[in-house]
Amino acid sequence: MISYSPFVISAIVADTLGVWDEHIEQIANYISKIMSFVGHIIVDHPNEFITACATFVIAWFTVVLARSTIRLWRTIKDAAERQAVEMERSLALARDSVAVAKRAAEAAERNADAAIGVQLPRLTLAQLELFEPGPPYGPDANSFRNQVQGGIPPEHFQIAVTFYNFGETTALVTGFCVEHIVGESLPPMPTYETVVPMSAATIIKAGGTYVLKLKNFFIMLTPSEIDGIQNRSEHLWVYGHISFLDFLNLRHEHRFCQRWEPRSILGSHMGFVFESDAPAEYTRSQ
Repeated sequence: MISYSPFVISAIVADTLGVWDEHIEQIANYISKIMSFVGHIIVDHPNEFITACATFVIAWFTVVLARSTIRLWRTIKDAAERQAVEMERSLALARDSVAVAKRAAEAAERNADAAIGVQLPRLTLAQLELFEPGPPYGPDANSFRNQVQGGIPPEHFQIAVTFYNFGETTALVTGFCVEHIVGESLPPMPTYETVVPMSAATIIKAGGTYVLKLKNFFIMLTPSEIDGIQNRSEHLWVYGHISFLDFLNLRHEHRFCQRWEPRSILGSHMGFVFESDAPAEYTRSQ
């Protein structure tokens, strides 16, 4: 352990106090010089002093204004960012609300369409018959007396089409079309050339039928077509459509297509049969 004598300690303290006294004197000397310089400036150059003071005040004010402006800009920026986030959330909620409203409207429209659809008339082909033309004159004149039940169709014949309304309301028939084709297969798209408008109001009540007898419409077959039907290299198709209005005065159309089956195959029906392989355009309804 090191020990110091009282004289040594007194010397150290005295030296320390001396150093502090020197620093204080230096500071006082610097202040005195500054005050002397300032006083000299004030006395000898009052205008420059005032300008310098004004410049200092302006500089200080500019610094304070700049700091305040920066703080204000940061505050506005933070508020704008928060507002943008809130706006995005509001827009997202609005988009969700619009989507929900749209789905609700679509559902309501579907329900309305379904409710109306239940009440619409719906026509379908009930029967297609082939007849040999009867005597055109006299008491026995009847074009639809000799029905051909099966076998090879004659060279010329007539068609009777029966429609059934399985809908809930009455259908107003506005026109029809009946065509035929003989060939190996049906074309992809049907051709409707013989479109006949109805000249008088024809209605088919709900659950009722309507027989369309084409008295002035004859189908003529060539010998080669008859041979093709007989050896089953070709087929006879009769197709067409019926147009009608519903109770809302909206137009509808039902298309039909059937193939002539000349003879029974394993007990199957002879005459016109449903063509399951017909392209969709031949049997669609709208």
